[in-house]
Amino acid sequence: MKHFKHLGVVLALCIASLCLAQTSPAAPNVSSTSYRIFGIVVDLLSNQPIAGARVIIVSVTERGAPRIVKSGADGRFLFENLPRGKYSLGADHRGYPEQGYDQHEGFATAIAVGPDLDSEHIIFRLRPGCMLRGTVTNDENEPVQGASVRLFKASIENGRSSTHVVGFKMTDDRGYYSFPHLTEGNYYVAASGQPWYATNPSYVEQARVQGTDPETVARLEAEGSQVNLVYPMTFYPGTESSEEAASIHVGPGESATADLLLHAVRPLRIHISGPPPVIETATGEPSDARGGITFYTGRSRRVLQMPQVRATQMVFGEPMDVSAGLGGTGIPGEFEVLGITPGRYSITVTNTGEAGTTATTQELDITGDMELSPTGGNASSNVAGVLSSNSPPQTELIIRLSAKDRRRSYATRIVDGKFKFDGPVPPGAYEVVVGGPSNDAYIKTFSATGAKVSGRTIQIVAGQPVQLSITMGQGMTRIDGIATKDGKPFAGAMILLVPVDFENNSLLTRRDQSDSDGTFTLGPIVPGKYKVVAIQNGWTTSWADPKTIQPYLKNIAEVEVTGAATTMNVKVQVQPLLK
Repeated sequence: MKHFKHLGVVLALCIASLCLAQTSPAAPNVSSTSYRIFGIVVDLLSNQPIAGARVIIVSVTERGAPRIVKSGADGRFLFENLPRGKYSLGADHRGYPEQGYDQHEGFATAIAVGPDLDSEHIIFRLRPGCMLRGTVTNDENEPVQGASVRLFKASIENGRSSTHVVGFKMTDDRGYYSFPHLTEGNYYVAASGQPWYATNPSYVEQARVQGTDPETVARLEAEGSQVNLVYPMTFYPGTESSEEAASIHVGPGESATADLLLHAVRPLRIHISGPPPVIETATGEPSDARGGITFYTGRSRRVLQMPQVRATQMVFGEPMDVSAGLGGTGIPGEFEVLGITPGRYSITVTNTGEAGTTATTQELDITGDMELSPTGGNASSNVAGVLSSNSPPQTELIIRLSAKDRRRSYATRIVDGKFKFDGPVPPGAYEVVVGGPSNDAYIKTFSATGAKVSGRTIQIVAGQPVQLSITMGQGMTRIDGIATKDGKPFAGAMILLVPVDFENNSLLTRRDQSDSDGTFTLGPIVPGKYKVVAIQNGWTTSWADPKTIQPYLKNIAEVEVTGAATTMNVKVQVQPLLK
């Protein structure tokens, strides 16, 4: 496997390492027992040689000590006396972020050296880094210090087209921010924060709790509203809606500017009312109550449970947790959600009582102050289960429910073959994954009561308790293969291992990038039926969409993994990217 994140770690660790000054190497002279990696580093845009670039190689299989050289005045570099094998190749230079050879997402093409393999005509095209920067000011044209600036990028990652956060910065005393060392692409910028003079007037809540007269409370509320202000999340060029945000294209080596103007507003008042659950136990006995307000009546202990609120704001169609809190109003059983500004939210209210924990989730377009029902929306489900194994028991196993829409994920530990998720799980489709220190264990059989099962996907119904039963197997397989085009090995192709029931087992997909000799490795692979696909320039396609990948599943290699063999070999033809 050549997942480039490993090489990235090596690059980071070796910044201070001794780099060997390299002059232009002479013509290749390879012996029968040792080999060379020989090439030139050039600028992606100008194709001009880059002198002094730091070039690094590390064995793909051994991951031992890296070897580092610097490119010569003509951009050439040389690694000599290499044993037969494959090597991850990376490079960087001032103005050029560290990157792998022909890198796509976290994958790169490794260089194979050995008999009859050409590893001496490498052209390493370094992509110049780019930058996005700007200044954040307020209505008085003053710089906003300490504003939270988020950088989003629209791209295809893991086969899905999405716009997601790729950077976070705080503005300095000039209101300035910058995101250097970016890769080219389309970006969005948003800023939020709080005016320097703003504060959360907690004394108003204290006055309510202490029974202060209504007139005084009203006066304190009026005073507090003048300083209880926030800067809502504002997207460039000046909108609070991600749907109306403008993208900023930054090309290789370019620098773009995105200034933002923030307007202070009063946060919305989201009111929750209803009698809070009460847990009552005898004094001295253990209680399942978590937090809350405790009262003692004679020999009994009563705990008034405050609800827990989790607010998730939808930004570019992706969920983003919001720093929302819960405040009291001085009236038993009435609360306010703090820190909410207008937007599209998913709000989950969790209550804990003597009967257990319940939760409801509501999808809301919040435009102003509102009343939020503590029991409205879709009820979540309590999920528990058992796990058994026909092989030696695994330790430190974790089970994860990953939502098919990628909006949420839940995980818990498996102890003595049993598990129970800490909180209720909202309704929806989830893929089930069990993992641990060993890469050799997998889900062999899987069933559920209270939920529909399709492959490794369960459909949780609102408020329906779910009991899972999982049997683990042991013994997974690795596939070694070669990608060819026109009868010749092809480097840099995207390789996909797709389960036959792709829609319900997408987490079983494996991916790689073919190396300089056309070879690739996929694994570890759970037993089942699969299709192996090779796509030229496939990194730009939304392959995770079943409709998108379907046209590529015709001229492919089909394999059935039984777990009986530790390795398998395949040969696959590289397909062109469909328009």
